[in-house]
Amino acid sequence: MFESDERFIEEISDSIRTKVQTLAPKSQTEDAGRVIQAGIQEFLDSFRTRSSEMFDAINIADNAMSPATNTSRYFKLSTTPTEGAETLSTALTPTQLQTLAGAFAQDLAEGGQIPFSALKALRTSVGEKIATNNLLDDMSTGQYKALYSSITKDMEELARNTDAKTDALLTGRGQVANEARPNALPQFKRANRFYNAGAKRIENVLNSVLRSDPPSEQIYDRVKQGINRGGTKVRAIRRSMSPERWKAYQASFLEELSSAPPGQQSIDFEVFSPDRFATNYNKLSERGRKAMFGGQAGLEDELDNLARIIERNKAAKQKLANPSRTAESFAMLGLLGAPTALYVGGVLDPGAILTLAGTIFGAQRIGSAMTNPKFVKWVAESGKIKPEQVAGHAARLAAIFANADDRSQADAEALATAIVIQE
Repeated sequence: MFESDERFIEEISDSIRTKVQTLAPKSQTEDAGRVIQAGIQEFLDSFRTRSSEMFDAINIADNAMSPATNTSRYFKLSTTPTEGAETLSTALTPTQLQTLAGAFAQDLAEGGQIPFSALKALRTSVGEKIATNNLLDDMSTGQYKALYSSITKDMEELARNTDAKTDALLTGRGQVANEARPNALPQFKRANRFYNAGAKRIENVLNSVLRSDPPSEQIYDRVKQGINRGGTKVRAIRRSMSPERWKAYQASFLEELSSAPPGQQSIDFEVFSPDRFATNYNKLSERGRKAMFGGQAGLEDELDNLARIIERNKAAKQKLANPSRTAESFAMLGLLGAPTALYVGGVLDPGAILTLAGTIFGAQRIGSAMTNPKFVKWVAESGKIKPEQVAGHAARLAAIFANADDRSQADAEALATAIVIQE
């Protein structure tokens, strides 16, 4: 290619990119690790609020008194010195446990009972210690769990006794209608189930992602590691996040799956490789793919289909990646004398279409586009499109991205134009 040709291509390239930037400035993709971190924090805040509301709604007065038999028994058994080794066993008893036991005994000393509001507050504090591993004292997680269980039993007994008293009162008055029946115990059990399920997810999954206050890159990697380990961890994290935040993580993950090897990358690392996408996607376990992409308007099925098509066409597909991104873009637009670059066997090649889309959208934004099952389906269906059908096929992009941001709509328009020009 002559020097004048190169200048011509560079000038047109700069002109198009400037126009796209003017129409819709490129937004910064939110760091995937920070997306996960923010999503988990939203879940924690929502969980605490909802749990508190459910326990506050239990039909037990805050000043209802409980002898707290189970909690008292736990503290007594845990802090009573072992006979014959009193000094040693006392020394081995955690200082925090002794402090809590002493404070609890003092609170019970006056009337031998403690209000329901105090039990709720104590249980919440202990639950926070367990769920967040915030053990800055010398008590073990096991000791906190035993204390938590004891407090829970006391709250349940108070709910049961409250219902019994209410039932007796209503029966004595002849009021036995269903709507008037005691409900403190069912309410407590429902709130307790909700809290235990959330606390289990926090302790077993979410803490492992955020432990030791890791950098965002490490958070991203910790989630990614769970994909090929059965997907259980990924499903739990996904359920803890809003759909939009999860899509942001999916976009970064798809971008990573699809990035060309370093030797084939451009200077700004934005060369998209459909072959790499197909290879890496097919390496994911079935359960991992389902956890990552399942239940999302057919996204998993569309990605499966696209990966199969790319693999099937790999042998015949022409390589479109070029170290010079400018030359790459315009080779695909037909300006370098390669009008059949997008075709294999007389129909569009989905892999080539995806490469072209990756060049126009950029590596960050193509990952986001691939979380849209309609776009993935459109790419896969390109493998059935003959030259005379290209204009109609390209026109469908406008509807697919109708509700997207301005930049994505501009990218889609540029992609449609590029395909039609190539035809």
